[in-house]
Amino acid sequence: MRRIVGVPVLLVAGIVMIPWLAGNGLVAAFAIAGRATVRLPLLLVSAVDYAGEVAIGR
Repeated sequence: MRRIVGVPVLLVAGIVMIPWLAGNGLVAAFAIAGRATVRLPLLLVSAVDYAGEVAIGR
């Protein structure tokens, strides 16, 4: 009896879960891209400063 009930439940769970996980993945990707876009200029300036320090020798 458990297998008879378990098969449709598993199919429904898979059908519901895949779009939900894809949606969460998209939200996470946009959040990470947004944070990277904000931090990228600061990281670039930091890298340039560090390269200048190494070149000057300080």
